[in-house]
Amino acid sequence: MISLQLLLVVDSFDIKTDPFSRVSFSIKMTIKDFDAIYQKQSEFPIGKYPRYSLWRHYHGGLYQIIDHVMNESTCEMEIVYRNVDTTGDRKNMPYCYSRPVSKWSEAILIDGQIVNRFTREK
Repeated sequence: MISLQLLLVVDSFDIKTDPFSRVSFSIKMTIKDFDAIYQKQSEFPIGKYPRYSLWRHYHGGLYQIIDHVMNESTCEMEIVYRNVDTTGDRKNMPYCYSRPVSKWSEAILIDGQIVNRFTREK
């Protein structure tokens, strides 16, 4: 089996020791691992979730997709979005959030009805 060894050098800051110490460690990834990551990225339906599109949450909030990212620990594709609602309790929420695509696009049961978690605004 072919494996690649990556050497990562990370600058760390620790006041107790040398403030500019360098820590190195290695990660072994096989070609199969890289193929799996590439496959997940290539299967992501970017056209279905375009950047800067507006989406309404089932609670009523309005959100804008900023970007698409891959979670580094699970290799799951996620959507990065922000609040654009300027009314009510949501007007002071300047945060960015990320949610797995599987959660973004899922239908959920609310008060006996199946609804989409997010619905695209026209």
